[in-house]
Amino acid sequence: MDDLERAILISFDESGKFDPVLKSQAISYCQQLKETPLIYSICLERLPFTEFDQVRFWCLQTLHEVIRLRYSTLNPDEKSFIRESVILMVTDDMNKWVRVLESPAFIKNKVAQVFVTLIYFEYPSVWSNVFMDFLAHLNKGARVIDIFCRVLNGLDDELISLDYPRNTEETAAAGVIKDAMRQQCVSQIVRAWYDIITLYRNSDQELCISVMDSMRRYISWIDIGLIANDAFVPLLFELILVDGPPEQLRGAAASCVLAIVSKRMEPQSKLSLLRSLQINRVCGLVAGDCDSELVLKLASLLTGYACEALDCSKRLDSEEVNQVSMELLDEILPSVFYVMKSCELDSAFNIVQFLSGYVATMKSLSPLKEKQVRHISEILEVIRVQICYEPEYRDSLNIPDKIGREEEDRMVEFRKDLFVLLRSVGRVAPEVTQSFIGNSLGTAVTSPSEDKNVEEIEAAVSLFYALGESISDEGMKSGNGLLKELLRMLLSTRFPCHSNRLVALVYLETVTRYMKFVQDDNDFIPLMLTAFLDERGIHHPNLNVSRRASYLFMRLVKLMKAKLVPYIETILQSLQDTVAQLTNLGWTLKDMKGSGSEDGSHIFEAIGLLIGMEDVSVTEDVAAKKQFEYLSSLLNPLCQQVEILLLDGNAHSPQESSAKIATIQQIIMAMNALSKGFSQHLVTVSRPAIGDLFKKTLDILLQILVAFPKIDVLRNKVTSFIHRMVEVLGESVFPCLPKALEQLLAESEEHAPANNEAASQPTTTTPHRDTPARLTTKRRSLYEQGRLTSTTQNTETPARPFYECLRTTSRSQRL
Repeated sequence: MDDLERAILISFDESGKFDPVLKSQAISYCQQLKETPLIYSICLERLPFTEFDQVRFWCLQTLHEVIRLRYSTLNPDEKSFIRESVILMVTDDMNKWVRVLESPAFIKNKVAQVFVTLIYFEYPSVWSNVFMDFLAHLNKGARVIDIFCRVLNGLDDELISLDYPRNTEETAAAGVIKDAMRQQCVSQIVRAWYDIITLYRNSDQELCISVMDSMRRYISWIDIGLIANDAFVPLLFELILVDGPPEQLRGAAASCVLAIVSKRMEPQSKLSLLRSLQINRVCGLVAGDCDSELVLKLASLLTGYACEALDCSKRLDSEEVNQVSMELLDEILPSVFYVMKSCELDSAFNIVQFLSGYVATMKSLSPLKEKQVRHISEILEVIRVQICYEPEYRDSLNIPDKIGREEEDRMVEFRKDLFVLLRSVGRVAPEVTQSFIGNSLGTAVTSPSEDKNVEEIEAAVSLFYALGESISDEGMKSGNGLLKELLRMLLSTRFPCHSNRLVALVYLETVTRYMKFVQDDNDFIPLMLTAFLDERGIHHPNLNVSRRASYLFMRLVKLMKAKLVPYIETILQSLQDTVAQLTNLGWTLKDMKGSGSEDGSHIFEAIGLLIGMEDVSVTEDVAAKKQFEYLSSLLNPLCQQVEILLLDGNAHSPQESSAKIATIQQIIMAMNALSKGFSQHLVTVSRPAIGDLFKKTLDILLQILVAFPKIDVLRNKVTSFIHRMVEVLGESVFPCLPKALEQLLAESEEHAPANNEAASQPTTTTPHRDTPARLTTKRRSLYEQGRLTSTTQNTETPARPFYECLRTTSRSQRL
């Protein structure tokens, strides 16, 4: 071992046994040596004899850098020396280079990279016979053949393949090299491939796999007739179909057939090629273990074949061609559907794109043939399988953690295209689609297992939900009322896994989507109310589900409130505990921030819509009495809670203060939502006692501004409630406004910037300017009269009443 080898070994060491200073010196020494003019000669002389892989790698890496960066500066003799040395190396001249060719894969790949770089600079202009020289030495055996395959693969990776971005110079060089190879040596290379596979198929299958990997890469740009012929195709299918060879070898043969299938050519020629392959021979092999390499390769082959057959049908507008394409597809579609449902397909294959294209071919067909109906059912089953969550994520999705949220977001995005496909299928074959979804729901309903079918149930209900997006009133009535019956079955069902968050949410969303179609059918009303009011909806143990159910129930009430009058008592009784929970003393500001728009107040809005109707009972007297009782039973306890909280306004700790503020905030939001169901005519003309209740409530809430003068969130909520009261009470709110205005203006002036305060101070030059306190008193007096005098004009101009001013205020302050 000389100094160079010692320095290389030290520089490559990762064990830490060498002193960092020594390692740095070794690296510096190697780097300095790289800069010497004859370093290429040093490397080539050392390569055959060194015993260390690190040294071989360093020499090859240095040689590669010399060729790549300094080749143009070398003289012809130096270039010739490098060429001759490298060709002797890869062809194992006189067994001198055995150590290099029997090195680990990373060394041999580096040899191939050096050779490919020489090809880039020298072929075909200088070194025109490089491939023919190489081919002449393949009879030396597996070592040389292996390097030859690595060179071909490296040439594809470094220059030819379109899978990597290339600059203009590289693209031009690739074109020149391919043209020269087509003219000079491609046919000889293909012949060598055939001979090697035939010779080594039983003795060295790893070598055959390497050869077929090279074949797969080159088929896309060489003459297809060299491969798709009576010699090569039977050989490839024999390797695939015979049970003896290892799966890797059979899979490599399948990849070569896929490359033949994917070869770009005229559609008529492609169709003839597809027919000649008789691809249905491999269909029976995909029924095995879907995790095996062979089945995955065959799955890619079948899906690629199906795409090409369908593409031929699109590109050739001919009935005869369409018939041939459909016949080819019919032969393999059952197997294609199977692998779509069972295998992890190559990312290059787009399931939705292919199936959408196939469904499009059926749009003009009416009625569908029996075979097409079977294919439609299979497509629907593929969609159902694809939208199923993996059971391994069940816990993370039920109580969402980071993994669960990411998976849910991914699935929501993934399902979009699948649901578009579902609607396309539904338009082509509505009855088949509805029947399939009905069977899926029926299976889900009758399933006794809670653990095994959570994902299947969620998927079945999701299909029903997605179908409803494009369904029409006429569609609901078609199919002998099947969709109505499906909705009835869904409403009558309590799944064993209904406690699961995803199942409960999609169940409620589906019921909400379909309720518009049955709003005139009184038989559905009790079923829908029960679904929303029991543990499937508002009383669900999961808080997020419960709040979402409250919002969806509010939408139900908006849609059908006139039909819900007979059920008001039942609804209110069912919601008593929920109303109490939403306004209890256990809230915190953190809860409020995390609740988003679904904070539970929608349940109060739903109640307000129900009890705010004029006809909540049969007669006017009874209606007025019941309405007052309903509203007072809700507002009075809420007002009492506020008063209790205000008695001890000075909290003793930040935690107590946060809880008080959050609870008061929630109560105001509940009151605000409750008032949305009442019209101004009702509370001021028809039943003024209702208006008095709201005025009393407003008086109590105004005390919050006194008890918590510096809490902006409460100030905003109270202001929002004042807006609501102006809309609900109209001019009858006037008597309440002075007190409200006093608190609001006082707070505004207290929080005014210092420069504004200074600007408002009286000065000697303006003796008649009002001070802030006098101005506040003056404004209050004017507002009590319902008008405001302009201070910028000599005459008094009537101002708009305060309630009209509030109406035009930005709605950003409202709930």
